[in-house]
Amino acid sequence: MPPLSIYRPPENLLQVDFVQLSKQYPNLRSYVHRTRNSIWTIDFRNPKALRELSAAILWIHFQLRLEVPLDSLLPPIPNRLGYVYWTEHLSNHQALAISSETVHAIDIGTGASCIYPLLACKRKKNVNFLALDIDARQVEYAIENVARNGLEKRISVILNESTSAAILPLDILGSNSYTFCMCNPPFYKNANEIRLSRAQKSDLPSQTCTGRKTEMMTAGGELAFLRQLWKESLELSPHKVEWFTSLVGRKEDYLIFLRELEQPVERVELDVRCAEFQNGRTVRWGVAWRIKPE
Repeated sequence: MPPLSIYRPPENLLQVDFVQLSKQYPNLRSYVHRTRNSIWTIDFRNPKALRELSAAILWIHFQLRLEVPLDSLLPPIPNRLGYVYWTEHLSNHQALAISSETVHAIDIGTGASCIYPLLACKRKKNVNFLALDIDARQVEYAIENVARNGLEKRISVILNESTSAAILPLDILGSNSYTFCMCNPPFYKNANEIRLSRAQKSDLPSQTCTGRKTEMMTAGGELAFLRQLWKESLELSPHKVEWFTSLVGRKEDYLIFLRELEQPVERVELDVRCAEFQNGRTVRWGVAWRIKPE
């Protein structure tokens, strides 16, 4: 496999001005303060401040409204938007530019916010989403958020109750073919790994990480999740799902998985793409692959 170039979203994709946002979205105003260095900001360790910041960005920039419980992951919008933007440019599909041709996509683990489908549908009028989650409460919130924004005809939120170990069960995918799937898998294997990770940090985190068990942990961690998705892609790509994509939270997992994708598979020719998304001090990586048609 030749060396991979790393995609990075444009720096001006989303400009966040705390003062202007607070003027346009009064609920944010009480959380915006000035530092000793005369920089306007919020306390990123305060879940309520993060919720209002996300709400302000979504309403002012995208005319989206969300309700997300405090015990669920709060979506940092710049990173989410960068990932959505990347999926739009992955394969240079003409369908994404031609409004008359519908693009079908999948969001795995959509969460209470259903943020990826909502952002993608606001940006492109020809994209429809199948949004999946294994947590019934998250699905309830996601359905409400889709309805709140009038996108029920374009986003279908489904509770994945399949008894199989598949991330993408065929009975849920139905008869459609999909241009891409996207996901942000849990980092951790178990609660003990979460505690160890927090204990190893030398200072307070720059941003609070709140989330339900299904959002924070998965059997084997994110690397095991990626390996399972890779295994399923050998059966589903390119005829059922063309591009498989995922965010990766740990650089070591990202590098291990890329090395594994380099291993030859009989009668399989891969197209692999990489991305890097930075929001303040937080960096996430993206990996995408598809099996080229024979």
